[in-house]
Amino acid sequence: MPGVTLSWESINMSYISERLARIQSAVAFLDHSSQFHAIRDRAKELSNLKGCLVYNFNVIVDLGAVYNHDGNTISFAVLGESILTNPLESASLFQEIVFQFCVSHQLLSLEVTSTQICARLRIVNFPSGCDSLRIFTLANLNKFIDYPGFVTVTGVVVGTSGSAKYTQSTKYVCPETSCEGCDSNHFIRMHIPGASENQTIRNDFRCSFCGNILVEVTSSRTLSDKILVEILPIVLTGPSQNEVFKSGRVQPIPVYVRDELLDVVMLGDVCQVVGITRTDMNGEMIDVTLEANNISLLRKRRVGTKFQLPGSVQTITEATKYSPWSLPLNMAYRFGDKIVPCGEMIKLRLLLLISLVLNPKRQLLHVLVVGNETRHVMSLCHYALKFSQRSFPAMVGTPLCGKVTSDSHYTWAPYFIHAGILPLCSGGVCFCGDLGPWKKQNREQLQAILSGGKIFFDLTAKHTGGLSQQQTLGLQCHVWGAFSPLTLGSKLTSAMNDIMCGSSTGDLSKSFLDSFSYICFLDGGNSFVDEEINTHTCYLSLTSRCAGDMSNTDLVEVPYEDMDTYVTMARQQEPLMTSAAETLLQSYYTAVRLARSSGLGGSDVPVSGIATLLSLAIGFAKLRLSGQVQETDAVMAAYLYEESLVSRLGLSVLSIQPQPHVSKSFITEFLSKQNDVIMQSFQAQLLKFCTRAFDNRSSWREE
Repeated sequence: MPGVTLSWESINMSYISERLARIQSAVAFLDHSSQFHAIRDRAKELSNLKGCLVYNFNVIVDLGAVYNHDGNTISFAVLGESILTNPLESASLFQEIVFQFCVSHQLLSLEVTSTQICARLRIVNFPSGCDSLRIFTLANLNKFIDYPGFVTVTGVVVGTSGSAKYTQSTKYVCPETSCEGCDSNHFIRMHIPGASENQTIRNDFRCSFCGNILVEVTSSRTLSDKILVEILPIVLTGPSQNEVFKSGRVQPIPVYVRDELLDVVMLGDVCQVVGITRTDMNGEMIDVTLEANNISLLRKRRVGTKFQLPGSVQTITEATKYSPWSLPLNMAYRFGDKIVPCGEMIKLRLLLLISLVLNPKRQLLHVLVVGNETRHVMSLCHYALKFSQRSFPAMVGTPLCGKVTSDSHYTWAPYFIHAGILPLCSGGVCFCGDLGPWKKQNREQLQAILSGGKIFFDLTAKHTGGLSQQQTLGLQCHVWGAFSPLTLGSKLTSAMNDIMCGSSTGDLSKSFLDSFSYICFLDGGNSFVDEEINTHTCYLSLTSRCAGDMSNTDLVEVPYEDMDTYVTMARQQEPLMTSAAETLLQSYYTAVRLARSSGLGGSDVPVSGIATLLSLAIGFAKLRLSGQVQETDAVMAAYLYEESLVSRLGLSVLSIQPQPHVSKSFITEFLSKQNDVIMQSFQAQLLKFCTRAFDNRSSWREE
């Protein structure tokens, strides 16, 4: 400004006062967040380590809480802004505070210098209102090349490299023995976020005492692990916060992950990454990547309680509160009613709903649909995928597990794993479509994955540098598939209506069928019902061209948004298994395996049957919005499972006839109290069957 002269003293005093204010704010923040206790415990732990060169302290920073804090004496807003926009300078500030705290409380030895203290700020929550710092595309990341602060990205881990070593810290000394820099720990180099390897290991560092070139003490070098992951940004949509990949061709964002954060990252997980942009020269190209400061799994908000149901669902809930079975059946009847009207595929719709509300990280329900109406099945499954937490289409040429390649771009990594369909669908549903055209090799691979519950990645000798290895990843998604026996010729389908032998499954092997949790047969029901269903469907198809609606007008309609909210609220239920329900399921499973034994101690009932029964019961309880899995839920699970066994193996031990469809003339009875009478009769028969089976087993043992 004209006429105003600023002296060095005034500038220096201004800087000192600002720094003092930031130090006071940082100390108040550490005290307010009770982190001095953690620093004390960490210092005591490190003091017991012999030969420790660098003392690492993690400072947990909740930026959202820092910005919203309104203290009586001091505000954290300036501190939060400093951490967000200039994290390296803020880290040096906390480094000084931690060092002085340790010295004043005599927590470390007197020989420890401030250069040996590393204060790493871990951002656990990004402040709201900072949408300009959120990355949605790789092109968006390029805008932050020169930005020194934190940015964040939310997405799915679609690729990960093999781990490699990097220098976390090292020590330099002056070669001149008479120089003060020859002794003690004056020159410590530590990796800082955004820095490359050659900024830690160099041969041109000079002594601040005499100016000589420093020499590295290689024995003091500390190595740690790093990997590079690729994250594909997603968008959360709807009340269910479904994870939707952006349309079109989207490039994943490369992220460097180091040290203990390696344990957090897994293929297919949805992560929130807070980090700093970094640039590296790769030949004639400049690679822009993100270096992770902290990685956390995405946490989704709860939609609400059962008392906040949408109006249409609330009406149905009130009308069916008399029955422990009617609510899920009524919702299944309205699920996809624009695609398959009336009671067509009513059991399949119920199964899809159960699969959608189950948490695939706890209970899996893989559904195989066998029937000739593949067009309706495909349409219904694609509709159901809209309610899934995440889905990815099984396209031709896309591997199920993934692909392991040599890392030709980032040459420091031994290999790179690209996620396949199943990891990309983690937490949701993978719809494989029509399995008829699949090659035998692909079917066998899917069978191995479903049977073992694991995804395998083969690392050859050229990737490991030694012996071949195999990495495994837990399967964390439901798998749906469809199959039509008609595609294999009439010879294989001639016995499809034989109640003694069960329905035809074409050339699908028993082991392949057993790998699925539930096989839903659509063609083994009453032929008169099938004919009535087809006639009514044709009628609705013709009249809908004029009316524009295929839904039922005589019952309460549930709009898509209300159904989405209902599925989300059912999904977030965590019902507890009652002892009565668990006992009934175990008894039925044991009894039905005995009844369908195939000799030599084997049985036609898959060993995975008990897991399927538990999943069916839990899913049905979720659809009832219940906090407990009651015995009635176990009864419905046994009923559904028995229907599948009858359709596949023939003749029910409980006198059940498969009912994949319900005609319009009987749909009212199916959704009302009359169905309760049928279910109660089946419950009594089921209890007798289980008791009789155990009595017979006891008599065999006595003999």
